[in-house]
Amino acid sequence: MTKQAKELIAVLLAGAGTLYILWGATYTRQPLSGYGPSVRDPNWTAIGIGLGAIALATLVLFLVKPKKA
Repeated sequence: MTKQAKELIAVLLAGAGTLYILWGATYTRQPLSGYGPSVRDPNWTAIGIGLGAIALATLVLFLVKPKKA
């Protein structure tokens, strides 16, 4: 894997992880009655997936060695 491919994979994983964290942190739902304002209810599964993607991006950057040309 070239250095550019490694960096591209890491950037895409980190970006997707950040979007998952933001979506999970700002998640809202309707109350059970269906009336009234939305209730803020963080989606912890999405936040965990986002943190995992960022951790995977970090591991790719530090553990994968680029191919020698």
